[in-house]
Amino acid sequence: MIQQKLLCINGRVVYDYHESIRLFNHFRAGKDYQLTLLPTGKFILEEISGKEERICKVTGKRLVSGGKVQLNLHDGTSILGSKEVGTGDSVYLDSAGKVKHHVALEKGKKVFIISGKHKGQKGAVSELLPGKAKIKFEEGSALLDKNALMVLR
Repeated sequence: MIQQKLLCINGRVVYDYHESIRLFNHFRAGKDYQLTLLPTGKFILEEISGKEERICKVTGKRLVSGGKVQLNLHDGTSILGSKEVGTGDSVYLDSAGKVKHHVALEKGKKVFIISGKHKGQKGAVSELLPGKAKIKFEEGSALLDKNALMVLR
């Protein structure tokens, strides 16, 4: 399949079988899939249809030449973005890698837990503290590190 150029990750053809797929990346092998995380902690390729955008968490940002801001994303990619995007926020990228939406980490926003005891669960931010966030689930709540959260729309 690789030699026939049938495999794509995030719209880019895969040439090497060592290339990895990361959380929330889009994978095409005849059909479109997205790598997600179950509440049990196991990864699953979930079939998607019609989604042209993918979610990425901003893990860092820095100023580059020309006064532009480079955003470092959770899956190892880097893109040029705006100064309004903060570390810990999420961005939705189109198939060309351009930012379509920016979602800030703030009170009341829905989040997906990507690591720790509650990984794979969804909740809402009820309170923000320095370095931590209180997340309310359907049953109960927890105080989690901000690095374990991915903000959803």
